[in-house]
Amino acid sequence: MRMIIAGLLLGTSLLANPAAHAATTIDTGSFTLGWSDGYYPNLFDMTVLSDSGGTVTIALHHAGPLADAAAGSPDNFNPSQGGDLGFTQLATTVHAGYRITSLALSASVNGAMFVGMPDHCPGTWCSVSPGYAENSGSFEWSLTQGGVPTALPGARIDNLEGQATLAQQAAVALQGAATLDLYTRVDARALGTLQNISNGEISGYRDFSSDAYLSMGDIVLTVQVAPVPEPSTYAMLLGGLALAGAAARRRRDAAGKR
Repeated sequence: MRMIIAGLLLGTSLLANPAAHAATTIDTGSFTLGWSDGYYPNLFDMTVLSDSGGTVTIALHHAGPLADAAAGSPDNFNPSQGGDLGFTQLATTVHAGYRITSLALSASVNGAMFVGMPDHCPGTWCSVSPGYAENSGSFEWSLTQGGVPTALPGARIDNLEGQATLAQQAAVALQGAATLDLYTRVDARALGTLQNISNGEISGYRDFSSDAYLSMGDIVLTVQVAPVPEPSTYAMLLGGLALAGAAARRRRDAAGKR
């Protein structure tokens, strides 16, 4: 009657690049990013997956829940639930001459659910108290600059069968120092099914188990960076525009005199 959910563990992250260097602090040349706080300081590290054209993609290892959510209930009288939370805070400093214009976050989730149910009545009369299997995964994140936190759009998925990706993107205008807080969560709940059976004066019952599972991994942060012209460059641009405007006026004045 029992279905054992197996073979769905994410295992080693496919995002790991053997040629890339994992660290708790990275410097891309346009900004620095480092671990500041979190649940797993001895496990967390980052890997720069790519850095090209103002787009930096960073794998955040062990930034999410350390354990998978799993629940297994043998009958209709013993509900089961399981889950885990993750928290990671990153500190960033944008170098002079640059600004961060966009942040994107994604995470892979893998889930399964099974509710045991009878396929026939082995008596003259039967009733069923059905069970359930549920799972969910989510992340929330916020950006704090100058002591002012700003919530960024989070993502959530419920009752997942198979694989999916949680993803969100937010436009920002970030210069100087800031912190990024990431909260992650996985949950699973299950309750088995009860079948009551009657054969006249004799009655009985059968139990059918239920299982639920969800895991989260492969958390990736994508940062969009743009150069900011220095004040001297602004002055040169304004001066050039002024000269161009003066030349255009002289041409118009000369044309009017002819």
